[in-house]
Amino acid sequence: VATRASDSDFVSNTSNEPTSPQWDVSSQLRAVVVTSSVVVSYNAPLTLSPVSFTGGYWPDMNAMPPPTRPSDCSSSPSYSAVGLPSGLSMAPATGVITGNVSNVQGATDAIVTVTDYNCAAATGVVSFTVNQAGQEMAWTSHQTATITFGDPVTALAATVVDGAPTYAVSTPDVCSVSSSTGILTVLTAGTCEYSASIPAGVNYSAARVSGS
Repeated sequence: VATRASDSDFVSNTSNEPTSPQWDVSSQLRAVVVTSSVVVSYNAPLTLSPVSFTGGYWPDMNAMPPPTRPSDCSSSPSYSAVGLPSGLSMAPATGVITGNVSNVQGATDAIVTVTDYNCAAATGVVSFTVNQAGQEMAWTSHQTATITFGDPVTALAATVVDGAPTYAVSTPDVCSVSSSTGILTVLTAGTCEYSASIPAGVNYSAARVSGS
């Protein structure tokens, strides 16, 4: 749903509004929120154009004398945003939001503003939900391996994006493993079933891989 600044804001912002033929005054500036709700994962790249506009005060460049504007106004639409998730920014000239979210922070609202040639401003709200990223976990050794009973102990190894894995076995009569180092000891002949896991953290979800 599009929102805009109050009527009083428009009056104060456009008190020095020039008149035709210097200006094409189509209507009061309105922000049009194209994307009102965004769901993004931690550290995932984002490119988004969430807001457009209608109306506004724009110069007729063919008019004589040439149009003037307040010194702090832009000659083309300008955009800004307050309250974006950490790691994101908005390009003032295009309104495009880019970046990688650097913190998981649940739901948050950002106020986006578009400003016209005569410093009239209109705002809209874009809601962001930042979720945990999926933890990528994989074996780097002994996902499936044949070990002869009596051979020296061997080490399991699993890689994760964030944190350290914990190792375990589900066949304790056949084998044992160090939960922190992954050192595997074969106790008797049979199938040794083992796993590596990591709990959910601040930015990543839980993950588990298994092997035998």
